[in-house]
Parts: sequence; structure tokens; C-alpha cells
Amino acid sequence: MIFLVSSCKKEVTKIPVADGEKPLYGQNINLFSYYPDTLNPFLTEIRENYDIMSLVYEPLFAVRERGEEEPCLASAYKFENGGLTVRVMLKDNVKFHSGAVFGADDVIFTLKYIAEYAPNFLYIFDNIKGYSKDGNDVVFNLKSLQFNFVSCLDFPIISKSTDIKSFNENAHYQPNGCGAFEFDANAFKQKEMRLVKNAEYYNPDFPYADSITVKLLKNSPVAVSAFNGNEVSAITSDEFVWGDVSFTNDFTVSEYGGDWFYFLAFNYENALLCDVNVRRMMLSMIDRDDMVQKVFQTHAYATNSILNPMYNYGMVYTDEFDLDNTAGYAKDAGLTDKDKNGIYEKTVDDEVFSLSFSVLADADDDKIMKIADILAQSAKKAKISLNIKRLSNEDYQTAFTEKDYDILLTKEKIRCCDNLASKLDFNGKYEVPYEIYTELANILNGADTENANEKMREFNNLYISLAPCIALCYDSYATLCHGSVKNFTVWRNSRYRGILQSFIKY
Repeated sequence: MIFLVSSCKKEVTKIPVADGEKPLYGQNINLFSYYPDTLNPFLTEIRENYDIMSLVYEPLFAVRERGEEEPCLASAYKFENGGLTVRVMLKDNVKFHSGAVFGADDVIFTLKYIAEYAPNFLYIFDNIKGYSKDGNDVVFNLKSLQFNFVSCLDFPIISKSTDIKSFNENAHYQPNGCGAFEFDANAFKQKEMRLVKNAEYYNPDFPYADSITVKLLKNSPVAVSAFNGNEVSAITSDEFVWGDVSFTNDFTVSEYGGDWFYFLAFNYENALLCDVNVRRMMLSMIDRDDMVQKVFQTHAYATNSILNPMYNYGMVYTDEFDLDNTAGYAKDAGLTDKDKNGIYEKTVDDEVFSLSFSVLADADDDKIMKIADILAQSAKKAKISLNIKRLSNEDYQTAFTEKDYDILLTKEKIRCCDNLASKLDFNGKYEVPYEIYTELANILNGADTENANEKMREFNNLYISLAPCIALCYDSYATLCHGSVKNFTVWRNSRYRGILQSFIKY
């Protein structure tokens, strides 16, 4: 995320020039989706359909692949009330495709709509205490400080005149947004949709393309085939695995950190796991870079803390892998391998405790299973025994609820716009000792608009030193685009948004 003191930056567009030639307006670009379940972007269950609708509907802010937000319908924002209030100023003279003028009432209408009808978007309210309009500004009162809050405002804005019943129930209800493209209802056929350039788009420089033809394809293999055959210009990692794509074609790859955070959580009822030296042993025993290469084919980002290294937190991933360090931490914990069986142990009051732990893992998740095998091998080198309990998802959930494990190998979805302070305990699902939680939370609570990056670095370093859980990696997403389309960029929540600044020819 990017932390801003008073207001957001202006839109920055970098259009390449080839040998003094400028990009040409016009042309048609081919994209794809599956036959839409609905044209309502809030209710569709088809991600590709949402991406297409994001060209029709506009958000207040759009988030780039590394977490930086840029204004769309908003013109600026500023923090007030010590950072607990965020005032969002809106652009003037913006119109919906219907001709109605956009304003604060439309934002309030959209927020109320989401609260009642759009459960998949309710996360935006996680840190909102209340909201209101003030003239043509929208004011958000927050529960706690969140410097990346405007990243939450990357959702479609609908008109206050929207007929909610038809919008929800009529699958072909005419989309009416403020986006760069309008939905051409006259060209909606069984096998394709068509979007046409919005002549009154608030940024007169874009889009370059006159139209978007959306081919409605049957399934993922057909989508991959259409991309390989250059029938469609872009495809996302929802549809392909890397081996499916023909690398003989000319295309660009845009890859960025995803939302799935892989980590080890602890059952602190096990006294050995309450020793930070034991947790630090596990932090040091894992070669995350090797794991990412073997499990994710390098399409993931290693991390030592809850922070995603792809985002602008003012910190970078520092590899902690060092088997020699594990021996040092073992010594600090009073552990030795007296019986020479390859497992560290210690004697307390004539009772022997060994570093032998049960690890709960979901056998229905292929990546988790591969990670489990690597962890067991890594632990053995560090003189730790991990007994992997590979349970079906149903049995896994039961064992998790009953805390029938020492260590939990799992993953949690952490969006780039999530409030980190509320995610420290993973909504109470995973145990983190209160003292550790408090110490980490105090750093975030002490942050303000002047020292945000410094506090994030401090948080990152303390998280690693305390190791309340063992972070492994974040997954990644990718979009491939044929070289025939110039200047295509990827945005996190609206992956086809880069088409606005794309063109075919100079």
C-alpha cells in the first residue's frame, strides 16, 4: 500500500512513443468471459464477467498490482481527526452512461446497496464505523487507524436511480456506470458481448480503443486455446496453469502478489511452542525460496511476516533460512540430542520433552500437501520431528475446531486493503498469545500519517523476532496479454482495466 499524508496523487499515465510516433485511437480489442450469470457486478459469481463489467462501472479508487491506489471517480482524499476520519473528494462533471450527473448521493446509495445485497463486498465495512456525505464529499469514520483505507474503495459505483429489483433479478439489466466503455445491448448475442467507447468519459485521453468484443467461451481449456490462437488478447491465471500456454507467442506477463497467505499456526497449549527459541528454529529451518520454486513453480512471494513483500510497506523480504542458526536457538532453549536419535529434547523435572509435533494439514489441498512434505524434510535437518496428519477437509475442520494438533499448516485470505491491526489474530481463528498480540498491535496503534512506513518496518521486524506464527508465502496472480496490444497494465481488482490505456497501433 501507499501511505499518503493529505491527499492522493493525480492520475499518472505513461504512454510509450515509438520512433516519435504516438498511439492511434480506434481499433477493437478482443477479450473473453463466460456466458454471464448476471450483468450485476456485485452479484456475478464469474470473475471474468466482473472484470468485463469493471470497464463499464467505475470505482472511487483503483488499486494497482503492488497496492498503490489511484483516483478514478474520486479526485483526492485526506485524513482528519488524527487519521480516524477519511474525507473523499469527488470529481466534478462526471456522468453516468444514462446522462445523469454523478455525485455523493450515488456513492451513499452504492454503500447502502452493498450492505444489504452484496455479501461478497461486505469486507469494505470491516473498519468503517459510519459514513455520510458532506456537500459533494463522502466522509468515512473509521474504527481504527488504517492508512490504506482508500484501497477498500475499489468497487463499482452505481447510480442512485438504479431499479434495485431489476438490477438484482434481471440477468440482462442494462448496465449503467461511469466507465470508459458503455454496454451495447443491441450487440449482446449468445456468443459475444460488445462494449463501445464512452464519448463522455471524464478522462478525454482514454480509452484508445473504440470497442471491446467479449467472446463468451465455454470453459478454461477453450479460453487457453483461444489465447494461444490469438483469438483473444488476454487471459488470467484463473484459466491457465503455466504449462498450458504456448510460449512461442509474443505476449507480456504481469504478475503480482495474491491474497492467500500460507503459514504455520501454533497450539500454544504445547509448552515447547511457547518458547520463542523453538519458534525461531522453525523460522530458520525453512528454505522459503526453494519451497516457492518447487510448490508454486516460483509463482508466489516468500515472506517472514504477515506483510506481503509485494506491497509498499517500506520493507522487503529478508531470507531467514540458516540451519546453523537452529542449533543456536536449540542451545538457548536448553535443548540437546542426548540419545543421538536425531531429535532435540530437554528434561524438566525428570520428564523428557522432545521436539516432536503433530502437524494438521488439509489433504484436499494439493499445494498444502506439497508444502507439508518439504516442511517434514526441512524439520528433520533441524532435528525436529513433524508428524503430518493428512485429513480430508471435513475431518480437518473438526480437528481444527477441537485443537487436535500442535502445529497447523494452513492459509488465510488477506486482501491488500485489509486493516492489518484487525488481522493479527486472524479474526480469532488462530491462537496468538495475548502478550504478543498486544505488543504487535501497539506498534500499529502508535502509527500516524507521518510515521506509517517506519512503523510498518518496526512491526515487520518485531513480528519476525517473536514468530507468533511462521509465515511462508503469498500466492501470486498473473495476466498474459498478446504483444499486439500495446501498453497493457494490470490492476488488482479489475484486471482488464489496463485496456483503458491500451492500443493496437502507433
